[in-house]
Amino acid sequence: VGACQGWTCLSSRLPQRARGWASLAARGGVMLSAPPAQSSQHTSNGRQLLRQGSEAGTAVTTTRADARISASVGQKLALGLVALINVASCGQGVLWVRTIHLMGHDHGFFVTQFAFPVCVNLVCWPIVGVMTWVGYIPRRERKPQWWKFAALAVMAGTGNLLNALPQAVLPGAVQTVLGTLGVPVRMVMSCALLGTRYRWQHYSASVLIVAAAVLVVAPKLADTTQDLDSADILWILVLIAIMFIPEQIYAEKWLKRHAPNLFDWRARMGFFEVILGVCLLPFLFVHIPGRTTVAPA
Repeated sequence: VGACQGWTCLSSRLPQRARGWASLAARGGVMLSAPPAQSSQHTSNGRQLLRQGSEAGTAVTTTRADARISASVGQKLALGLVALINVASCGQGVLWVRTIHLMGHDHGFFVTQFAFPVCVNLVCWPIVGVMTWVGYIPRRERKPQWWKFAALAVMAGTGNLLNALPQAVLPGAVQTVLGTLGVPVRMVMSCALLGTRYRWQHYSASVLIVAAAVLVVAPKLADTTQDLDSADILWILVLIAIMFIPEQIYAEKWLKRHAPNLFDWRARMGFFEVILGVCLLPFLFVHIPGRTTVAPA
């Protein structure tokens, strides 16, 4: 019995399946030390315990294997979604070139922001339909929480519209630099709203991004030959304000909380983006203040 107890203590450092075998061996040792009259009953009980331990170990191994398979499938689906969104972006690029070539004015940039969610819907909804039909998306994941998708669509659509309007007015270098400044801003918002903790490498990278933006923008602002009018300053402030729209922060928060199917999530959000784009189409007829610096393709 003492030897079996020592083996049980040693088994605490073994993997879970081996630990189950060690526990059963300890029980079997205790049973072997019982009186001879009960040996046959203890032998039968020991065999039953060994069988149960084997089944439990097999179940644990199967569960871990299923978890690894699920994680692998999830990673593949995420990569597939990124690839398909890139396909939609390519479609958006083609429509962008054709639209600004045919329309010949600045509002073609806004049309492209409306065309992107249309392309996303054309890509994602057929996939969601097939996955739902084969039962890959459980019904519990189909429980609608439409207000969250509508809120994300409003934030994303508003940001896209405000980002599209000054594209024909501001130089491309200024737009690119202001776009990169959104990285440290989102880091600050994720720390405040989600409690995210970053390493020192992340903070160092954000400082480098801000320094690079200052080095690029400062000479242009100091150049007296390239004066900025009030409209340019207005659109720069608009692009800075876009960085504080917490669409990506809340998307990350709700994705972690609900863990939905990625295709279903993106398709529902794209549905509301199209509705918002239709509602914002009157902006096509609004004059954009500022001097046009980008010529149509």
